[in-house]
Amino acid sequence: RWRPGAAHYVRSTRDLGGRARSGVLFLMGLLVFGSGVLSLRIEVAGLYVHPQLLLVLPVAAWVLMSSSRNAAASLAPSALVTIATFSISHLVSGGPYGQLLKLIASALTLFVAASLARTSADFRAGALGLAAGVGLLAMRGMVGIQEVQLGVGLNPVEEVANKNYFSLLALPAIFVSGAWLLHGRPAWTDRVVLVLAVAACSLTIAGSANRSGW
Repeated sequence: RWRPGAAHYVRSTRDLGGRARSGVLFLMGLLVFGSGVLSLRIEVAGLYVHPQLLLVLPVAAWVLMSSSRNAAASLAPSALVTIATFSISHLVSGGPYGQLLKLIASALTLFVAASLARTSADFRAGALGLAAGVGLLAMRGMVGIQEVQLGVGLNPVEEVANKNYFSLLALPAIFVSGAWLLHGRPAWTDRVVLVLAVAACSLTIAGSANRSGW
């Protein structure tokens, strides 16, 4: 398992510095907000592209060209094999190519995030961005709701997906925020963002009547 400062890692002049890595991870998390808003997605060949992919694609190229590839190469082989096997089986089974592109985009995002997150500061930056992005999305859903049908509940991402999708965004935000709040010492400004995000996501999940969220 690769660890920050491991002996086999040799810094390159083309490698992203600590602040740059943290900044990219923060923006990747914050841009998740745009994934739940249809007007912020970019339509390409009938697919609505997530805003963070505009950041992920050039950063992925940078990672592969820089010494970051040493960190990327040491990612858990089991995770890489699982993603590749699932994608290939989907292609062989005749699944729609649009879904395959979504799988590739997800795998690329995971690759970039795992390659850049080398220190606790990087983790905190990504966690803060994700908490802020998903928290804002939850607040938008609660503020913008006009009427909630009995037994249906809230859906902050109604424009783009069902309530399961929101749970997939909200639960990681709650988990990383909770881990930082319980086991770290966040600054008061970070603590305010984390607490508000956890509260907003929790209330939205509770009001969504979504099984996966519960």
